[in-house]
Amino acid sequence: MKRCPECRKDYLDDSLLYCLDDGAPLVQGTISDEPATAILTSRTELAGSGESRGSRWRSPRSVYVVPAIALTVLLTGVVSWLMRGYVSDETRTKFGTYVVVPIGVDRPSLVYLTDTFVVAPDGSAVVFVKSGEGLYTRKRNQLAETQLPGAPNDAYAPVFSPDGKWIAFSSQNSLQKIPADGGTPQILSRSADYVINLTWGRDDVIRFPSKSWDSIRYVPAHGGSLQTLTFDQGIRISRADWLPGDRLLVSLTDSQGDFLGVRETDGSIRRLLPGVDAKLTPTNHLLCTKQDGSQWTLMSVPFDVNSATLAGNEAVIANNVALRYATLAGATAAGDVFFIAAEVRSDRRLVILSRDGSERVLDSARGAWVGVSLSSDGSRLALNRWEGARRTVWLMTLETGALTQVTYFDDQFGPIILPGSDEILVTQFPKSPGMYETTMWRVQANGSGEIKPLFAHPESYAASTSSDGLTVYYRSLEANDAAGDIFALDLSQDPPARITILATPADEGDPIASPDGKWLAYTTNASGSEQVRLTSLASPGNSTEITMGGGVPIRWSSDSKKLYYRDGNTIAIIDIGISGPSLSSRRTIFQIPKDAKGFLDVFPDGEKAIIIRGGPMYSDLIVKEGVL
Repeated sequence: MKRCPECRKDYLDDSLLYCLDDGAPLVQGTISDEPATAILTSRTELAGSGESRGSRWRSPRSVYVVPAIALTVLLTGVVSWLMRGYVSDETRTKFGTYVVVPIGVDRPSLVYLTDTFVVAPDGSAVVFVKSGEGLYTRKRNQLAETQLPGAPNDAYAPVFSPDGKWIAFSSQNSLQKIPADGGTPQILSRSADYVINLTWGRDDVIRFPSKSWDSIRYVPAHGGSLQTLTFDQGIRISRADWLPGDRLLVSLTDSQGDFLGVRETDGSIRRLLPGVDAKLTPTNHLLCTKQDGSQWTLMSVPFDVNSATLAGNEAVIANNVALRYATLAGATAAGDVFFIAAEVRSDRRLVILSRDGSERVLDSARGAWVGVSLSSDGSRLALNRWEGARRTVWLMTLETGALTQVTYFDDQFGPIILPGSDEILVTQFPKSPGMYETTMWRVQANGSGEIKPLFAHPESYAASTSSDGLTVYYRSLEANDAAGDIFALDLSQDPPARITILATPADEGDPIASPDGKWLAYTTNASGSEQVRLTSLASPGNSTEITMGGGVPIRWSSDSKKLYYRDGNTIAIIDIGISGPSLSSRRTIFQIPKDAKGFLDVFPDGEKAIIIRGGPMYSDLIVKEGVL
């Protein structure tokens, strides 16, 4: 137990150093006769605050907020949810807004780009995803969260059955269901699709979009063969829910943008209103999101399910909510709306490591960082930041510490500064139906947000460039989701020319060519685990395995005589001679801290490395009572 000597508030988290209220240093103390107070800023105040994200990360107290945030939110948010929101209808506070649980993200993945939680129709429980741990449940009459018994550790994208007795979810490229209180999962159907954005219709059929977003897959809730419902060419379909009369409520994108509509039984589409990813609530409202500048707003509108028409005006539920593939919201029969706020709390910081073990923290750049990539000369740093359900790209000038936001919309990741230009290469899976095959993009580094396609090759990820920036090396999963191949793209030609470098049954990726163009370092699981290998670009068939503890290539020295790479929890270096790598020269130059996160990089001289240190990133799952 710790206490603030100024305001006399008690804290149960001994790792907390400063009071979250007045910033005073905490002192060790015993529990007093006074009740301990957990401090949490009102969600109403947060929603109306004009404070920028940048100023939050510069606060000297923000370093210590996250270690205590789980306890703070758990005590204050959940007790509020239990005691104030769900005691009885008579004591319900209309439009009360409380935090239910913080959703922690360690490493962004598809798991967190789609539905990360679902609320029971009667409001009795919330089920949410913990990546690598499966599904967790918080009952409204319980303080603690519990793991859903029987759910696989890779379960995600949950959805309740209309009666609240079952939960369907995605796992191992299959659609499964499990009793709401846990039990033995049942596989309903296997699919090569992502199996996300699930709906469990009142017709007892489960639906989800195809991997190419051009059709809807569906299967009866008791299982059976997977069926496909196609849509017209040029339309992207992200969600479909059953309506009486065998109509479908559909969320679509076409050349005019995102909109909600009704698919009639004859296949025609009737537009309802602009919006993204609609969900039909037990109260017969539509929940959807709409773009507001660079943020997203959660909206609701009354809906007549029998006539499939709007029955009232739109209303704003919350501003600045998280969105990528799914509207991260749900509602109960009592009209309570749950949603995830886009604001992210994090203690992550950028740290420069020296070979002597010393560290320097870049205090001006704290935030929810998930990856870094240095320019070829080490003067600039491309960064990826988590925004609650998507990633943005930023650029830092290391000499001044100046930060520029480069991307604002959608989800961009894997930034690479293109040598000899003012552009950054990024990966983005576009929403536009006509651009589905383009996942590699180039964006202006000046903050204008201008982005344009690099090359059309589905499921492809740029990894590195040649020293002159005229060749891009990348990995593609087009032929096989489980086995990537390595390609090069010659930008000196118009249009750019694609060259196949490695295409084997193994999974290969992370290609980095030496500056002299003779060697290619890459990762492969050909030996049974993911290791770094080196091959000649002139004859890439033969290779030498370099790592022993699993790793990834990081950077070449400018003279092509050294390769820096990650090997387990270390950064190592190996000498490269005329005939190839000298395995006896391998040595460790940096120890990677246990709390290192995401991608890291090494400066061109090899004397320093830059990493991200910190814990999980948290977004709040919030309930707004009686709003529908």
